[in-house]
Amino acid sequence: MGGEPLVRRVARAALLSRLNLVIVVVGNAADQIAPWLDDLNLAIALNPDFASGQASSLKAGIRAIPQVAEAVLFMLGDQPTIEPDLIDAVIDEYGTSGADIVQARYGGDTPGHPVLFGRRFTPELMNLEGDEGGRSIIRSHGSTVQYVDFDQIPPPDIDTEDDYHRVLVHLNLLADHDAKQ
Repeated sequence: MGGEPLVRRVARAALLSRLNLVIVVVGNAADQIAPWLDDLNLAIALNPDFASGQASSLKAGIRAIPQVAEAVLFMLGDQPTIEPDLIDAVIDEYGTSGADIVQARYGGDTPGHPVLFGRRFTPELMNLEGDEGGRSIIRSHGSTVQYVDFDQIPPPDIDTEDDYHRVLVHLNLLADHDAKQ
């Protein structure tokens, strides 16, 4: 997107935020993806069990964070429209509210990424299996979740070529993309 791999774009947004450490979890095609990130000041965590589902990626990321980390913030590598100020707003809410789970919410009612879990949730996150992310933990602790509301559509996942073109149109980059083809 804009001449840059999606995962690199997401990683740069994370690096421009106030996160203390950025870890990118790679699994499928790790040998192709990791070089796109070589010159960035981040850590790479390998997930050899990627085929078992997203829980294995959460676990690989958690294993890579230092023990002194008080929280972990999750983002998706296929959501290149997340900006540093959005990440910082979630971090700020964690710092001011004292909530152990802070999640972005879009348009008043659609929860999404980024989502932050305080360190006390590490055991629950490490017990997740299969294609399960943190949603079950958020549901079971719903009354303690603090939301950060954004008046915009949720950041789209780019899983298909059609998704990619929709995001380009949204960002007004389609003309640039077509000119380079």
